[in-house]
Order: sequence, then C-alpha cells, then structure tokens
Amino acid sequence: MHTFKPLHAALMLALYGPLVAVAADGPATQSAQQMTAAREVHHDTSRPLRDIIRDLPQPLVTNPAEYVVPNIFLDLDDMAPGEQLGPIPPVQRTVTGTPTPATTVAANGMRIGLGGGGVPPDTTGDIGPNHFFQWVNTSWALFNKTTGAIVDIPGDADDVVPGNSFFADFGGLCQTTNRGDPLVLWDGHARRWVVSQFAFTSTTAAPFLQCVAISATEDPLGVYHRYAFAYPLFNDYGKMGVWVTQDGGQDAYVFSMHEFGASFAGSSFALAERRPMLAGQSAQFIRFGGIETFGAIPFHVEGNNALPAGMCPAFVHFSSSGPGYDLWDVCVNWAAGTAQFNPTPTFVESAPFVIGLNDIPQLSSTTRLDDFGGNTMYLAAIRSFGATGPAEAQGVINHAVNVGANQAGARWVNFGFTPGPAAPRGVDVFSSGFEIGEFQDNSVPAVVSSKRVVDQGTYAPDANSRWMGGINMDRSGNIMLGYNVASATLNPEIRMAGRLRNDPAGTLRAETQCSPTGTGAQLGLFQGRARWGDYATMGVDPNDECTFWFTNEYYATTSNSSWNTRICSVKFPTCGNADFLLETTPIGRIAVCGTNAVGSVRVGEFGTLGGNVTLSQGTVPAGVTLSFGTPSLAAGASSTVTLNGSAALANGVYTAQVNGVAGALNRSASFNFGVSSATAPAPSLTSPASAGTGVVTRPTFTWAAAAGAVTYRVEVSTNAGFTQIIDSGTVN
Repeated sequence: MHTFKPLHAALMLALYGPLVAVAADGPATQSAQQMTAAREVHHDTSRPLRDIIRDLPQPLVTNPAEYVVPNIFLDLDDMAPGEQLGPIPPVQRTVTGTPTPATTVAANGMRIGLGGGGVPPDTTGDIGPNHFFQWVNTSWALFNKTTGAIVDIPGDADDVVPGNSFFADFGGLCQTTNRGDPLVLWDGHARRWVVSQFAFTSTTAAPFLQCVAISATEDPLGVYHRYAFAYPLFNDYGKMGVWVTQDGGQDAYVFSMHEFGASFAGSSFALAERRPMLAGQSAQFIRFGGIETFGAIPFHVEGNNALPAGMCPAFVHFSSSGPGYDLWDVCVNWAAGTAQFNPTPTFVESAPFVIGLNDIPQLSSTTRLDDFGGNTMYLAAIRSFGATGPAEAQGVINHAVNVGANQAGARWVNFGFTPGPAAPRGVDVFSSGFEIGEFQDNSVPAVVSSKRVVDQGTYAPDANSRWMGGINMDRSGNIMLGYNVASATLNPEIRMAGRLRNDPAGTLRAETQCSPTGTGAQLGLFQGRARWGDYATMGVDPNDECTFWFTNEYYATTSNSSWNTRICSVKFPTCGNADFLLETTPIGRIAVCGTNAVGSVRVGEFGTLGGNVTLSQGTVPAGVTLSFGTPSLAAGASSTVTLNGSAALANGVYTAQVNGVAGALNRSASFNFGVSSATAPAPSLTSPASAGTGVVTRPTFTWAAAAGAVTYRVEVSTNAGFTQIIDSGTVN
C-alpha cells in the first residue's frame, strides 16, 4: 500500500503572492515591478500598400557597412558572473534511420546588394497562403512559393521595399526612421499579416516606439491597420508572437524586449489588444518591465487551432539557476482593462546542458562569429491540435549550447502545456495561488497552464558547431530545426534536421542541405564584434500545416559584409496521415494509497482516424491487470483505467502499459505509480515554519524526507485551522 501524510504549511499572509494589476486606461504606475498601461500613441488605416509603393521615391544607394543594426549585448559573464564551464552532459553524436527529407524549395532571398541596408541581416520571414514574406533589417520582399523567385512588385525597380513603407504618411518616427529589428508573422486565425519594427532617434532619449501593422486582408500588398506603441526605455531586440484562445479572452499580439536606460534595465513582456487591431480600432497595450532575464521570447501560436479557452500567454528562456527553463505567464482581462503577471517564473526541469561559448570559428577567416548563446532563438512555436487531437498543446524552442572543445550544439526542447483549473469565482485566486479579483467578470477565467518537458535533445553529430537556429512543429507533431553550421574546416552553411513524432526520444535525423556548399566566410567586425544573425525564422505553411519554411543567412563568397540569405522548404511525406496517440492522466506518478490505482486514457488523433481505437493491456507488473471503463474509444474520447492488483504490490515504483489499436496503427502509453506498504510518517516543515507570518510571498518549502513517502502534498491556507485552502500542490 502506498500512502503519504499531507504536509500543511500555515502561512498567514496579508497578501499571497506578488500581485501586479494594471488598468489599461489609467495612468502608468511604478512599483518594484515596472509596469505601464496605455493605448497606442497613434493609429490609422493606410492606403493599399501597392499604391504607397508606387509613390515611394527610390531609396538612395549607400555603403551597407555604414549602418549596423543596433543591438546591445550581454554576454554570459554579464548574466552569470563567475560562471564556470562544468562537465559536458551527453549529446546526440550520431544519426540513424531515414534522413531528413530533401528541400523542395531552396532559393536565395535578399542579400546585401538586393534589399540589404546594413549588418547583420536580422533574417526573418513567414509563409502565407500565396507568398513567402521575407524581411531583412531595413527591407522586405515577397517570394513565389513554388519557384522561390522574387515576386514582381509594380512600381519598385528591384522588387525590394523599405521596411518603413508600411508607415508612409503615418507620421512620426515610424514613418521617418527605418532602423530594422524587423518581425513578420502570418496570423493564421485571422488570415492576416502582422509586421513590426522599432523606431527611435537615440538609444538614450525618448521616444522609443514599436511600430506594428496588420493587413486588413490576406493580401500583403493591400490595406494595413497601423499602430505606434510607446516604451519608457529603449526597446531593443524585440520578438513578437500571435496568441489566440478558443474564447478570445486572452487574444493578443505579444512582445518581449531587452530594455536599456543608462544600462540594462531588464526585459519586458507586453500584450497588445489583438481584436480591435484587426478592425483598425484603438487598442490597449500593457507592458511589464524590469524582468530579471535576458534572451526570453514569447510563444507564438502556430496552425489553425486556437489554444484552450482562457490560457494565458507564455514567455520562455533557459534558466540560470539550474538545468531547465523559466516560463512566465501574463494574464489579461481586456474587458476590465487589467492584467496579471508574476515576475517569478515557473521552473521546468530538464536534462543538463551547458551555456557559454567562445564564438564560432570559420574555415576562411580568423574572425569568430557571434554564437548568441545567451538567447533563446526566435521563434518559440506552440500548437494546439483541435477537439479530437491531443489535449496537450505542444511548444518547441531552440538555443545554442556548449558541447565541449569550443563547439556549439543545437539544443531543442518540446514542451507540453495543459490548462490548469480555472481561477474559482468568489475566491479570486490563480491556479498558481495568486489573488486576481480582476477576472471576476470574464465568461472564461484566465488559466495558467501547467508545463512539462515532453522531449529534448542536443544535436552535435560531428565536430561542426550549430547555432542561429529556428524551430517549429507541423500538424502531426513532427519537428524541424534549421541552423547555421561552421567550424575551422567549414565556412558557414545552412542546414536542417527534423524528427517524426514517433522517432526515438531525444534524436534528430541526418541533415538536409539548405544553402549551397562551398560557401564563404565573414571577415568584418561590427560594433567591435563579428555580428551574425541576429536571428533566423522557421514557419509552417498554412495551406497544409505540414511544409516547413526556413530562412537564415550565409555568405556566397568570403567578404567583409556581403551576406546572402536563403529560403528553404521541406516536408515530411507522412504529415497529415491518419495517426493517433494515447494520453494518460495523471501525467505524473500515481500514489497508490490502500486502493488500486485509477487513471484515465484519451485518444488524440492526427489527420482523420476514421474509426475507433481498441484498448488492451500491455506490459504490466506481475499480479496487475488492467480494466477499462470503455474499451473502444473514438478520437477525442477518454476511458478510466483501473490497475487491478496494484495495491497489493511490494514497495516500489512501477510502470503499467496500455495499448491501442486502430487498423494497422498500434500505439502505447504508460502509467507510472508508486506503492508503499505502510503509511509514511508525517513530515515537518523546516522552512518556512508552520504558522509563520511575514514570510516572503514566494517561499521555497523545505522539509525532511519521510521514509516510505512517494509524494508530498503542500497546502496553503488563509488560517491556521486550514479551513480555507487557497492553493495546493503535489510533488514527488
């Protein structure tokens, strides 16, 4: 028999948790957690962009080296002083099985002499229904999805257009400056293009603007709704995402920034009100600043399925406090004009990895390229799979890590997101335990999702470095990662490596080539360093939700600054085929407490399954049998599973497998459960003390292990009698 003694922490707090609430129509306020709430500085609706382009003067030809796209850097020593390189954990050093498919389109994009107006190119782009839309620092262009050829834009001689063309006749710095740090995304739920770049005249004196334009239709050359949002500090290295939920309550365009005053002032997370922006109306803009992180980015909803109702926008970065990742949630109530943010992130543990590199070597130059090892690379994609698909949303990120011998490896992580319980009305508490009276009038309360690492890996199959990546996931749950590859024996190239959902955990397949081979090296230094990137982007075609499109930079020949960009597409041929997976709950370990373990299994389909899944018992411990409440399930349906005989097992931790069959498809999943033959003794809190007062609002709970305990339950109450539990959690 397994059991555990509840662990109660009586914390008599006047306020539980750091509550930050702002009113979007009120004045900006300041606290230990910086926050601003306002509306746009200015907004309007443009003429059709094709008409604007015809009227634009031809841009002056300038020496590209005269303009370096601003970016203020913090290195590892700045973020983690005294950090020492520890032992290198295991990484993927070999590849097996079927290689990543060959590219379908592999074409040159813009370059230093064709749209390039500075260094580095800040290569970004996304795929829409009819075009690939690429933007490199100060210019953008459209490319044919079939041939990769640049699309003719009437009235423009070379078919590349200045970035600030979106803001012609708009007025202010959005119109008169063209600084770069561009962003372009396809908002598939609204079928609109969203583009953005920053605007400023000085990095030390306001105004500091983020300029945003949303197309009124899916036509990238049509009418745009245009906005200028103000930041109180210099807003550097902005990253953007589209966030859409089934109820619309958390819909937003989300932004992360590095902010600078006299020095680095922390990162900021901001939400712009998406629905009125789609209609060209005034929009709320809520920003939280002073966040202690550098390199965090927002998640962007990929695909045609919205996220579960009420799920709050999320931001992510690797953690400096241990092997794992920090994830923040920003919850908004647009109707009330309020938002909630806890600056202390949720920590999700992962396999070990080592940050901190010595820059990237090249064959034809002694210049070592920026590794960008302090940043989570753009973009962070999150995908929902619809009512009959897997219930757990899936997110993917990538970043460069140190795999030893001055070599960078491409690290990738697949997260799972599950909606937590809604904040109870009347109690007004987040699912994380933080009070939120502002959400009472929402039809669907805000929900902070639970998060876990589903899969992860570090790809370093040879002696080359891999960095400057972009990652995404298709509608079948397959992953594709693109990046640059270089070493002392290889000039920088662009390659991609992917994995099918059912490939061995932690592995990517052999690479496919995106750029030409026999490339050149970069000789130049910019801002005193070998700037490279500063980012790349991977998107997924909205027409099939299967074809990946990647854009990144390379050098055709060795030169000071004559960079090129590449646009490549690749698709797994099985994407969209009928398939399914079994989802077991609880995801963590089941505590067997005198009675047999009971769980649940659900069928999540990919494609259209077209029939039921028959459940059966797989490998189980001796003496255990499985019984199913409903042994035959349609896609999206669930059944209880009783692990008969589990309570009679000896002390220990066990696994029981359940199988599912649908035609020729055979999939399995497992339950983990722990058994103890005696009740564990009651543990006692070491810190904070029971019945303690004046405790910090985000305490770390510590207690001595109890012999025989498999799990512990922590409860927080507003009174010593524990008659009103406001938060609880179970840990192993």
